Amino acid sequence: MQPMQLRFLCSTYSKIYVLLGVSLILLVSLFVQELPEHGKSQLVFPKQGINHEIRVIRELEKKLGSKSVCEMIKLSSLKNQKITIVRFLESNLEPLHSPRQTTINLLHILKHENELRKSVAGKCVESIWIIGCILNKTESDNLINILKQFNQKYYSMLDCPNGKRQIFRQLISNDVLRNRALSLAANKRTDWVVPLEGNLFLPKDALRKLVKSLIIDSKLGHTVHTIPLFRVLKCQKEHFTDEFVFDREVSASMMRHYNAYPSLSDKISQKQQGQIALSTSLPNMESFFSQSYLYSLNAEMSLVEPFDNSNQSRLRCGVKVGTETVADSMNSMRQAVNTCGYVVRLLHWPEKDNCYENVYENSKNKYVKPNMSDLILSAERLLKTPEVNREVRGRLKDVSVLQLKTQLNLN
Repeated sequence: MQPMQLRFLCSTYSKIYVLLGVSLILLVSLFVQELPEHGKSQLVFPKQGINHEIRVIRELEKKLGSKSVCEMIKLSSLKNQKITIVRFLESNLEPLHSPRQTTINLLHILKHENELRKSVAGKCVESIWIIGCILNKTESDNLINILKQFNQKYYSMLDCPNGKRQIFRQLISNDVLRNRALSLAANKRTDWVVPLEGNLFLPKDALRKLVKSLIIDSKLGHTVHTIPLFRVLKCQKEHFTDEFVFDREVSASMMRHYNAYPSLSDKISQKQQGQIALSTSLPNMESFFSQSYLYSLNAEMSLVEPFDNSNQSRLRCGVKVGTETVADSMNSMRQAVNTCGYVVRLLHWPEKDNCYENVYENSKNKYVKPNMSDLILSAERLLKTPEVNREVRGRLKDVSVLQLKTQLNLN
């Protein structure tokens, strides 16, 4: 072989080796990423692809079907075979809340959550109540008596913190009670913790959808889960029982989104901020809700963002589920509910609930179905209510905070 040919071959092979080396580096950079944790860098390989996740979801959906909560948990791969729901009861802040809303809503929940009661009896779900700092001792004693009457497990934090500003902070923010809920659950053998406010209702349809979704998330290795949240507008006592079904409600509705507010029917609307469930495999779970954290619009969802944006998580039920807007279609909201479960917030003023039928009297003194103009009038009335109108709700909250400061002599 001539020297010129030899030099040409060596040059060609060198270029090939360089190209192979660069390609190898690019491939490694695509499949390996650096994830800082506790000040150290660890090389973490990403999870299996989206096709694998879709296959897992489909298999579990088929396996779990429409079974009861305990049947689903027994069929799951959950380590402890248990999910813990912790709800906290707080002081009512007038005029945002009625003086008796906590008592009335607690009784409604305990009377109607039959599926949850069966699941607790089956020892696959644990239901815990935390009584927070309540200034009205008569009310706090009444809540304890109700919980005892229904054989509920509860913990009391009735001793308000020292200092008026600390009391004020705890009364207007949920972070202390949320972290208390997480620390309680962290000491128990459970797989998921669902910390909720005391007026959040879980009918059978909601509970089964939520449990199924948490089982699937565990299989996929997810540790944070956003739960869609909806508000009762009216007919709480008559309509929102254990037999309430979300799909059935919105399918029968002719209202949809009217103007700029997400009223799904004349009885329920969407709240644009979800609730958060946490896996006990999440490091430092009990301090997830920082006590120095100031709550604001969609503030809870900002805690989910780091997990949602990480290539390690790809949350099925992330920030988007908790912050859907009226630009989203009804179908996307229904998909979020069927994927992630849901919870229902009961009325702030249940005493004023006016459940009238959507029928109107005609000239022959008979009742007929409402026409479009009737629906528009009904929607316009909804726009003025605090359950739907964020500005009205905000003004009431501001008044409540000012009154609380006056009561504590903080002005």
